[in-house]
Amino acid sequence: MKKYKKTDIIKALKDVGLTKGDKVYFSSNLGVVGLPEENIKNIDDLCKLFLDSILEVIDVNEGTLLVPCFSYTAGKNLASEPAIFDLKNTKPEIGSFPYFFYKQDNVKRSIDPMLSVCCIGKDCDRFFTYDKQCTYCEGGFLSKLSKSSVKILNIGIGPDWMPFIHYVDWLVKAPYRYDKVFNTVIKDDFLLNYPWLYSVRILSEISFPYEKRVAEKALKEGIWKKAPLGNIDIFLAVASDYFKVAYKMAKENNWILAKGPVCDVFQEEEKRIKEEKYSIHYNRDSDLEILEKLLSIPRYKMSKSFDDGVNYVVNYFGVRDYKLIESETGEHIYWSIVPEKWILEDYHLKDSKGNIIFSKSDNKFNRIFEHSLSYSGKVSKEILLKHVKISMEGLEHFSCEHNRDWGFVIHFSELDNLKDDEYEVYIKTAFIKSKLKGVEFSLFSGDCYPTLSLIGFLDGPYKADENLSAIFLLKGIYDELKNIDLKLNLNFAILPNKVGLNMYIKKRQDKIKDFIILNFLGNSKPFTFLTNNRNRFKIPSYLFPLEYFLGYGNNPVLEKFENFDVNILNIIRSEQPYSHKFPHPKANTDVDTLLDFNSVNESVNFIKKILLEGNL
Repeated sequence: MKKYKKTDIIKALKDVGLTKGDKVYFSSNLGVVGLPEENIKNIDDLCKLFLDSILEVIDVNEGTLLVPCFSYTAGKNLASEPAIFDLKNTKPEIGSFPYFFYKQDNVKRSIDPMLSVCCIGKDCDRFFTYDKQCTYCEGGFLSKLSKSSVKILNIGIGPDWMPFIHYVDWLVKAPYRYDKVFNTVIKDDFLLNYPWLYSVRILSEISFPYEKRVAEKALKEGIWKKAPLGNIDIFLAVASDYFKVAYKMAKENNWILAKGPVCDVFQEEEKRIKEEKYSIHYNRDSDLEILEKLLSIPRYKMSKSFDDGVNYVVNYFGVRDYKLIESETGEHIYWSIVPEKWILEDYHLKDSKGNIIFSKSDNKFNRIFEHSLSYSGKVSKEILLKHVKISMEGLEHFSCEHNRDWGFVIHFSELDNLKDDEYEVYIKTAFIKSKLKGVEFSLFSGDCYPTLSLIGFLDGPYKADENLSAIFLLKGIYDELKNIDLKLNLNFAILPNKVGLNMYIKKRQDKIKDFIILNFLGNSKPFTFLTNNRNRFKIPSYLFPLEYFLGYGNNPVLEKFENFDVNILNIIRSEQPYSHKFPHPKANTDVDTLLDFNSVNESVNFIKKILLEGNL
């Protein structure tokens, strides 16, 4: 093993082009360099030797040293057990030098809770201002680095290591990666809760980073400079020059930075995880049979059972000419991002003696948080209760999609069964890149007529009145109006709620300006109206008592569309707003399994009258 000394380090640094006043991004594996001749007693001494050498060359008063100090903290955060990214105390997890460097005096740290960077020198603040709470977005550190004159210095890791590899992936929309939101807590002078946007890879070997092809091109073009030191060569390249090569190659082939081979990532993901099949088929079923079949499957918003539900409903309507509406996981739709498909493979909760308290075989779709993470292990009663949602009316449907966690839903009457001090928790779930789907079909009268979209939601366990009432309602309206000469084009859209609504409006708003959402219409309560813009939507006021009108501001979903050039009307049947029965006490629980079909038929006639009056 070759030996070297500090003067050799300094010479090698200067030979590759490092000079006084430079800004340098340093990544390392110092153990492979060899044996220094200086009296090195431990790893901190070795790190200090290299730090002193670099700072002596660039001059800390004139230059800037940037070091990756990644902690991936946001990925560990749980709603019930927050993982705090503390700029001063959260340790880097990527090697000895980053850990040594972050402990030094006068070192600053970026606020990125995934890929933080530490810095010393005059230009740290220039790189550490973020336009968005996002690792790879424009205006972030990697965006600035890639366009800068910063010199990338690799010691002990060769020329393959590329600090902005996934920023390039993000720019070219590499199909094996996607954007995902991680709620996190960041501590600097005080605590801040942040939704942090980060691009993740699909969990398949094909998505492993592979920089070698780009590195070889950069070497061939002379962008990488190298010089010998101990057992190895050290490498240096100007960030903007290296980025240009990588970006150009990635634009031509957006798989260039992954192991591959090139494939359909959606098929690859579906092969990786076996999803439970729920087979339901339409066979001239009665309304009650239709309801029972739809209630027998969970219909999570991105799942095989939701797709099966859509196919079943299309057959129920008897339409052949329909359009699928799709958006990929990670796609940005207004203020939302399409999530991953979530697959619940198995779960159970056992007491200290191994007795099953409940399990997946109970077939209770609301027992596990939708989007729950996997977990396996023994926990105390105190910890278990932190991961429990206590429901008062049936088993409530609870999602942790926007605030990652694992957990169960328990009815308050079941708390008496939790008498032990310790429990065995087993939850096995999977997340895959997939497609959010909806379906649309039309009653077309002519290009000269305006178009209105009627929207119903299909997703979510149970939810008969809340969502499934709209399916029967749309079918009744479709059957009543399909043979009538309308002065209106009617679109019928069956979607997953919230992000599915956003997807549909975004894809249709250039051609369609009027949308009516139908839900909570399988009960006998008064008709109530909500709209995104009370002043602009033409609601036929003679059709409902004024005291039941709710204008913009009472629906958190619709109010986000206030300034959009669209009219959205939500028709529901409910008690007075803000009463304990609004919209009704069984919404969102496994008790919501029955429909008042007489009320559904009343709702059909009511909405049919609105449409035929031509007041929209």
